Amino acid sequence: MIDQIPTILGLTIAVFLVMSIGGTARHLGWLTREADEGMLKLCIRVLVPCLIFRSVVGNPAFDNATNIFMPPLFGFLSVAAGTLIAAWIGRVTGRFTGMLDAKTYSSFGVCVGIFNYGFVPLPLVENLFGKDALGVLFLHNVGVELAIWTICVGLVAGGLSKGWWKHVANPPSITIVVALAVNFLGLGPYIPEMILQVMKTLSTAAIPMMMLLIGANFFDQITGGDATNGKSESFWGTAGLAVLLRCGIFPVFYLMAAAMLPISRELKQVAAIEAAMPAAVFPIVLTRLYGGEPRIALRVTIATTVVGLVTIPLWISSAIGVLELQDSLIHVSVESDASPADAEPPKAADPKSSPTTTAAPVNEAATLDPEVVEVDAQTIAGLKVSTNNLNETNSLTGKIRQLYNRYFSEKIGDLLPNPSPRYAVYHNYQKQSDGDYALLVGGAVEEPPSDKLETTTIAPGKYLKFQAKGKQPEAVIKAWRQIAAYFPQSPHRRAYTTDFERYDDQSPETVEIFVSIE
Repeated sequence: MIDQIPTILGLTIAVFLVMSIGGTARHLGWLTREADEGMLKLCIRVLVPCLIFRSVVGNPAFDNATNIFMPPLFGFLSVAAGTLIAAWIGRVTGRFTGMLDAKTYSSFGVCVGIFNYGFVPLPLVENLFGKDALGVLFLHNVGVELAIWTICVGLVAGGLSKGWWKHVANPPSITIVVALAVNFLGLGPYIPEMILQVMKTLSTAAIPMMMLLIGANFFDQITGGDATNGKSESFWGTAGLAVLLRCGIFPVFYLMAAAMLPISRELKQVAAIEAAMPAAVFPIVLTRLYGGEPRIALRVTIATTVVGLVTIPLWISSAIGVLELQDSLIHVSVESDASPADAEPPKAADPKSSPTTTAAPVNEAATLDPEVVEVDAQTIAGLKVSTNNLNETNSLTGKIRQLYNRYFSEKIGDLLPNPSPRYAVYHNYQKQSDGDYALLVGGAVEEPPSDKLETTTIAPGKYLKFQAKGKQPEAVIKAWRQIAAYFPQSPHRRAYTTDFERYDDQSPETVEIFVSIE
């Protein structure tokens, strides 16, 4: 757990550095207030919907029905409960913190209850856990926004504002509904590649642009507001209580709920990040708009953000241990068996690729020295997907990476009597090099140990045995490219019965590749 802190700290500092660039740009006059409205509309109406669509469509996390209704419910309850509890504590401690009326302790409750749920967690979730968790985060945030515009606004303003539902039915929320419908109807593979490329380009700008805007507006709030206005003891009392709740006590209850409730692994990944977040910046604007106390909001935001630079990596690291998410981290060493990327043959190195698709130089094939071997039939149990080369060239429709993510995150190896060596078996070829095929990742068994696992049989017969030596997965990628270039010059012809890779934990830098021949 301690080993993860430097990586998480680095990611956290990177997020705040980007925000600080936004603040600096505001200070220097490069990013003007007049530009904010147009940039914000562009982000909310175009860039963020593109990011959401790419994160949700084709996301295997949504094959689990609980990932459709539990994330928004979890998000709603976490903000609603945190807001009401913080407001009650603010009221009880009012004579020590200076919050002596409903206006002040209600504003305090809203500011402490609304954690930084949006654009600060996005890069952390994406870099630590990947696309599956990112899609679930967006759905979680729908519930957060529903709580903000009902519970939080009602608490500050004394009732719901007119047209509150319009704030919830925003472009990002609508995009989530559309993307889920695309998944349900199976329309993902039919989206034109040109459209997907445009969305990919736009989506890459969403997070950095929003973080720059947040940094600029945070700078405005610090320089334009007066957080210390009032008695000195009131400032320190409010700030100290906010830090105690938002950065100390609430993460404990948040993680307890995530550990005890029957929620998915992806939602636990989201919870690991959200639990660590400081108070959001948005409540400063919210309290101004609905008659709250902006000074309280500013104190809470500044105090928890400053302290959060220290507590965020500590809480995230602790959450990964408590929620048992170590195996699902993207940021692990290449030698670690926990990274699905270490084993995955990327789309460019697909074993069914023809020489024209891999474009491997002819002289690369000359470096191979395959051995003809006889292979006996062997039953392999594990997880399986059906796919094709065309689907694997598209991140929205590719299934191989998601297969490996599931294999490691669900700890399939623990269900197998012989998890090592691990096999990746390509079979059920439909049209040889350009048709559908199946890939099963698992281990050798006599009979399936669990109904959760599927099986296939490695076909007996002659195989060419290749070896991919070196840093993985680069060595496997290079080997498949060489294999594709090898066969046109070889006396052997591929049989397209079964092909497989064998990974041995005892020799992590050597992968054996077996290609069936006639």
